[in-house]
Amino acid sequence: MWPICLFILASWPIFVHSLAPTDEIQDADPAQSGYLDNHNMQPTIVGSPNFGILWQNTYGAKEKWYAKPLVYTPPGGSQLVFLASSMNVIRTLDAVNGTLLNSRIVQPPFLQSDIGCTDIPDYIGIIGTPIIDANTNTAYFFSKGYKNGAPSGGVANGIYKLYAVDIYTLQDKPGFPVLIDGNFADNDNTRQVPIFCRRYGSAASVSVHYKWYFGVSTTPGVGVTSLFAMESSPGASPVVTDITVQKGGKAGIWQSGMGFSTDGNRFFAVTGNGQGHANGDVPSSGRVPLSTLDEVVGSFTVSTSGKISLTDYFEPYEYLSMDAGTDNIIQTIVAQGSVFGGVGSYPLEGGFIYFTPVGFPTVCYKIGLDSQGAPLFTLVGQTATNSAGRVGIGVPTVTSYKGQAGTGILWISDPNLGLQAFNAVPVNGVLKSIPLAATGGLNKFQRPAFGDSRLYVSDNNGHIFCLGSPVSLPLLCSQPVDFGDTPIGSTSTQIVNCTALISTTVNGCTTGDATWRCLNSTLPTGQLTKGQAFQFPVTWNLTQSSINDAQNASFGKVQPGVASTNLNLYTTNAVPKYSNILPISLTGNTVSKLAYLTINPPEVDLGGIVIGTDGAKTGLSASLVLQNVGAQTLTFLGSAWTSSVDTDDGPIAFNNITNGDLGNGFSSSSLPKVGDTLATGQGLSIPVQFLANKTGAYSTFVQWWTTGGNGYVLLTGSASTAPIANISISTIEGGWDFSEPVNMNFGNVVVGNTVSQNIRICNSGGSALTITKSKPPIDVELLAPNHGTDLHEAQKIDVNTCALGQVSIVAAPLGVNRPDHIVSDVWILNVDDVNFGVHDVAISANIVTRQIGPLLPNGTAEYSYLGCYYDGGGRQLSKQFNNATNENGWCQATCFKSGYIFAGTEYHTQCWCGNTAPSYIKYTNDTAKKCAMSCPGDNTQACGGDGTYISIYYDRTRYVPGSDSTPGSNSSSMSTSMPGSTASSATSSLSSSSTASTSVSISSSSSETTSSPGSTTTSGSSTSSLSSSSTASISMSISSSSTETSSSPGSTSSATSTLSTSTASVTTSALQGFASLGCFSDPAGGPFQGHNMPKLFSDDSMSPELCISSALARLSATPATTYAFVGVEYGRECYARTAAPTPQPSSLSGSKACTMTCKGDSSQKCGGSNMYNLYAATTATTI
Repeated sequence: MWPICLFILASWPIFVHSLAPTDEIQDADPAQSGYLDNHNMQPTIVGSPNFGILWQNTYGAKEKWYAKPLVYTPPGGSQLVFLASSMNVIRTLDAVNGTLLNSRIVQPPFLQSDIGCTDIPDYIGIIGTPIIDANTNTAYFFSKGYKNGAPSGGVANGIYKLYAVDIYTLQDKPGFPVLIDGNFADNDNTRQVPIFCRRYGSAASVSVHYKWYFGVSTTPGVGVTSLFAMESSPGASPVVTDITVQKGGKAGIWQSGMGFSTDGNRFFAVTGNGQGHANGDVPSSGRVPLSTLDEVVGSFTVSTSGKISLTDYFEPYEYLSMDAGTDNIIQTIVAQGSVFGGVGSYPLEGGFIYFTPVGFPTVCYKIGLDSQGAPLFTLVGQTATNSAGRVGIGVPTVTSYKGQAGTGILWISDPNLGLQAFNAVPVNGVLKSIPLAATGGLNKFQRPAFGDSRLYVSDNNGHIFCLGSPVSLPLLCSQPVDFGDTPIGSTSTQIVNCTALISTTVNGCTTGDATWRCLNSTLPTGQLTKGQAFQFPVTWNLTQSSINDAQNASFGKVQPGVASTNLNLYTTNAVPKYSNILPISLTGNTVSKLAYLTINPPEVDLGGIVIGTDGAKTGLSASLVLQNVGAQTLTFLGSAWTSSVDTDDGPIAFNNITNGDLGNGFSSSSLPKVGDTLATGQGLSIPVQFLANKTGAYSTFVQWWTTGGNGYVLLTGSASTAPIANISISTIEGGWDFSEPVNMNFGNVVVGNTVSQNIRICNSGGSALTITKSKPPIDVELLAPNHGTDLHEAQKIDVNTCALGQVSIVAAPLGVNRPDHIVSDVWILNVDDVNFGVHDVAISANIVTRQIGPLLPNGTAEYSYLGCYYDGGGRQLSKQFNNATNENGWCQATCFKSGYIFAGTEYHTQCWCGNTAPSYIKYTNDTAKKCAMSCPGDNTQACGGDGTYISIYYDRTRYVPGSDSTPGSNSSSMSTSMPGSTASSATSSLSSSSTASTSVSISSSSSETTSSPGSTTTSGSSTSSLSSSSTASISMSISSSSTETSSSPGSTSSATSTLSTSTASVTTSALQGFASLGCFSDPAGGPFQGHNMPKLFSDDSMSPELCISSALARLSATPATTYAFVGVEYGRECYARTAAPTPQPSSLSGSKACTMTCKGDSSQKCGGSNMYNLYAATTATTI
């Protein structure tokens, strides 16, 4: 069997299979034409009241579907729906009623929070659409998760697996899943899959991402057979392995929810923006190998051994300015706006293609040939309404009823409007809407999947919908009723044959178009029995219609072409739950007895030229179609152009067409000559070009005279200068900061507050500016609140106008005396100003809590929040004070003056003090909201609970929280003095020597004398030294001595103790080249934003391994950085420095420090408040 050639967001090449004719076992069809003719979707049924939502299902709270549903009928079974969600859950449902048949979680999904991209929220599990092999009842799909099945782990631990599961049991097939990571590209062995695994196509240019094609064998145990990188040596930029550096843009294979086009062993795909540009601005043949396949359409082949190779590619001449010319371009179509989705097609009735520019109507182009036989596409129609003004519109899909002309339905999935349906062939330039039940906005880049007369879609809120006809029909009638070619001025009658399926009575009939007639007198009377047959005539009457509008004409203007309408039979049924309306489709082709000229479209807007760009050199192009829809041959008699057809200004002044010049900058390279003919039904596509070198609006009228009538087309275009973008940040003074690089620093934001600033992009150029990339932040406390509308991708900014993007810091309402925490993110932006470039707007804020009670010299509170504790069954603290205006600051000051370490508030007015730490057994998580009573002195604070819960704070100069008071922490450390006494001085030292070659020694001494209230307090000095040399492990011996003097009023006592320990447990084998040194202080006021090492990043998946691996990744960055020291702090923060921390940290010796567990691994410690677990590189030299 052929290996499966695939990639993350693509569908897969089709298998040879035998399955039910209405199944859909991959996304759309193998060629990705978007045309499906085998799902029994009749326009008469779809447009009737009988067609609606049959069922809708919802599963996980944040579960969404980017993979399209698949529809499959197992051998001997009924049709089912296969679902695969972003949470890595696969399911099978009954296709008719939506009943859950089976489900499975294949692995915990990758967390969106690990990469911070807004394209896919919450979870990034299964995103690409699976494929089903009907021969083996196997579903294949990609799933993203973490190493070893972990529920989290950060970007560095993300992995991709290819799964093959049995469609019945959903269990793995032998030899699967296959791990994709760890393989090198066939065309560049410096590029490895783990680099790719940082991002995928729907989230382009964020972090590090390269694009690949994978070949994976379906034979168990073979695994990956081929990898082909879109960017490879020698043209590609150097490999960037630092996962924290924003270096996206490596020829992403987006395709916006659309799979590969395949035919046999060939497949075709499109890549996005890239780096390197090996061709530069030099034209090149697609047959010459290219190492930087950025912004190309590529043709690839798969060998019998499963190897992938490039055979041809096309790269547009503008590719440098999109992020140099090529040959054999058939046609360039300029859309009204950005087009992110693919193109759909309909091969019947002459052939059409469809696509949807963001914020504009879906357009329809007719396929034709020019006079030289070259194919041309001509705009012939569009929808009457605009699409959503944001990215995510699905690929157009067209269905027909059993491949019959006149039954085409165009389906569009819109993220705002929901599922939309239209007649596939436009009439008078309009794609007529078919009413559907409202689904609400669908998920981005969706398109419906079809079963047997049913379809399936998913919306933005995680619902799966099934639409179809919920009722049975009482009659079976022959349809569609085809009247064939019917000349204008004649009539045609067809007989409709029907059979009663139940006992019913036919009450009457109507048609949707008065030119078709059905008489009630021809229908059977009385009740029909089941199985009884009858027939009745329907007449298409065109005798009173004419080509031109005529006075007193019964039905107005009729033009040659395909026509259709519905005939409805109305019944009264003897059996319940059967429809009382039976729609029957009527179709026919109106023809003229003479030659008849049509010009389609009647107006052609070629768009706007941006003067000075590469595109302005070749101009703009479009086409129109001259067609003979009459019954006799049409002959051209002449043609001319004019600037105006308004006869109010006098006689029309026509100009001869010379050398294809159509006037005012318009021209054509292929025009019919006098005497040329068009046979019946023949069309001629006319290519049109527009060139201008001055700004302004341009237009011309081109007229043809023929034996089939005369007609003209209006050509329009415009020329303007390029857009010019500038970006700025709002300031607190009400102005704008234009500094580069662009930074938005909110400074300190007090908890419970929301503050906002704006990013502004302005256009001072001569043409509209388009936002081509926008990746806003969506974190909990740092977010773009209007990320779907503010500065969104494809947004247009008109000349001399600006657009704003709001950024808000929504600081969580934490209590007082909590540690500060920094939030940071970026908003990635780019526009189509070639001089603008990608802008990473760096956003940061320091979230601070109110600091109350006794303050330290740096302005922070001496008492820090410890937690909420149950205070029943024995008080946690011993001394009680009461105050009708109690609040935590007053209580802490009261306890401080009395020499107590702990201060607690309870039941509004109670203040408790003590020197014994509360028991961890009584600890209550804040999420339980047991300590939620307001303080009478400040109702913004919480003063404990209802008499059994107390809010406790501790003097952080005298106590380090540990396992005695906080579950999961190490032991506490505490220095105490009797109530009313003075605190003592302490001296401690730590020295360490390594039995290998790394040694760290830290010695510190301090002296402090504290007198009772009213006396003088003197703080002494502290010194420390840190030295390091390299080896693979560290053995530490710790010795410390302390002298403590405690005194109570009127008395003095002193004690000296020496502790000496030698511990082998501190010996730590090298962790990715780093070894643990223990817990050290990170005092406020350091040179690196208040710390003594620079912060690399913060992440809720933090662990020592993640922090160290991120530091090591900088070795491959450009420029490279070699970090010698790494620290993890406050559970989720990673710090690193090439030299020793400065100022030199103090060792928090013993087992009473760094008690905070790591957010990403609760079995490990990640520092605490103003302290971190420090690691040193085993290869470091003396610092």
